[in-house]
Amino acid sequence: MRILAESAPDLMPKTDALEVLSRDHTVVGCFVNFMSDEDINHTRKAPGEIYTSGRIELPEVEHGAQAVLFVDAFTNFQFLEVFTFVGELPLKVNEFTIHPATTRLN
Repeated sequence: MRILAESAPDLMPKTDALEVLSRDHTVVGCFVNFMSDEDINHTRKAPGEIYTSGRIELPEVEHGAQAVLFVDAFTNFQFLEVFTFVGELPLKVNEFTIHPATTRLN
């Protein structure tokens, strides 16, 4: 999460307070749902924001993957979606590289 948040400074204070509620594997990716400390930075933002990562390289996934982070209007992390471009996402990943290119989509 810190890698995604590095390019979006308003998200950085939230990363330390993140707690994973659940992980749902979908074969080609996964969804990670969060519970975050809502007392940090209640500055009103746009009604929900979406951030994407740069390309994620994994030795087990030939064509790589990408992550999309969904944030609510108070910059609380809602969930993270990770998906492969082709093939399956392993249940356990030991090594990966995220190319820096976090982009806010809205």
